[in-house]
Amino acid sequence: MKSTVYILPFLCSILPAVSGFGQTGTLTRTFEASCESVCDGSAEILNFRISPDRSYYWRSVDARGYGLIQDATITDLCPGNYMLKQVDINYEEIERSSTPSISDDEFELIGLLIFPSKLKRDLTIYLDLNREANYLNYQTRAEFSVDGGETWRTSSQLNRKVVTDIRGIGTSRYLLNLPKIASYQDEVQVRIYSRKLDSERDTGKIQLSITSSHLESKVTHEEAVEIRAEEAMKIKSTVSNEMDGADGYISLDVQGGYPPYSFKWEDGNVDQTRRGLEAGTYVVEVIDKRMCQQEAKFTILPPIGKGSPQNFNLNQTLETGVFKLEIIGLYRQPMNLIITRPGDLEVKRFRINPLYDDLFMELDLSFLPKGNYNATLSTAEFSKKTNLLID
Repeated sequence: MKSTVYILPFLCSILPAVSGFGQTGTLTRTFEASCESVCDGSAEILNFRISPDRSYYWRSVDARGYGLIQDATITDLCPGNYMLKQVDINYEEIERSSTPSISDDEFELIGLLIFPSKLKRDLTIYLDLNREANYLNYQTRAEFSVDGGETWRTSSQLNRKVVTDIRGIGTSRYLLNLPKIASYQDEVQVRIYSRKLDSERDTGKIQLSITSSHLESKVTHEEAVEIRAEEAMKIKSTVSNEMDGADGYISLDVQGGYPPYSFKWEDGNVDQTRRGLEAGTYVVEVIDKRMCQQEAKFTILPPIGKGSPQNFNLNQTLETGVFKLEIIGLYRQPMNLIITRPGDLEVKRFRINPLYDDLFMELDLSFLPKGNYNATLSTAEFSKKTNLLID
């Protein structure tokens, strides 16, 4: 078995496999699935069923058994690894060797078949007899050898099968299915025996004989195929915050997936570019042609310096000296949080980098001596003082 990984080009281009099954010329081409959650990959066998004696089977690498392919294109495949199996049914005539004189009290040898079975499996011998044999397993038996006739094993019984031609005329053929041990051998010998006629019971009958013999065998080739998910959609954006109020801007640039894309914002808008936006959070879901989805979240910040007393809070927690710090809506500007003793004696200064989202955190001041303090949050345009007690 050979393993070939199909690395597929971007955006659903088609990549033919360079090699197929041995010398049979089978060629598989695949389409990518556009995201892990959507099973829309497909594979096409270009010379699908070029003859009635060829079949194809398909399974995922985790499946136990193969399923027969009924169409040249297999669709709705999830990203993953698969196995493709081609089975060619060969049908060849077997020349009957000269039959040695072998018999016992009940049976006599009517046919000796010798043939190679290298690279062949599922061996079935088809026999045409000189007359109908309604009680086949009573009238015949078979044995085979894989060591040049040194040892012989009893084979399965012959089965009768009626084959109908295009004129609707049925002809009886007789099948002998050989066991697996007869496959892949340098040489197989098969002996066919017929029950001797009874002079009283079989009056008027002629002894069974073989008029033609054929061997049906299967040659199997397997190949590994990988269906890969398309590169996930990437949402790039240009975002402009508020400058003077209600003038924020979001423009989306989508790459990957399968265009065209549709846009669904949480507020119901369906545009790729949003203008006149107020400060706040905006969430969009981008959907491509194959219904793959990607979500993105954006924050429009208010104008610099816009603040109110509600923007800053520093509240005592249950733990001594630990406070809950909240800074809301003060974005895009550096800040200082200054801790002072009464009389504005500075004891600690915290420099806060420009924020792009609201800040919620615990501030540990337990290292300070017990007593009363002031905490002042200040920016170039905003300042608020609050009292602290560490006890």
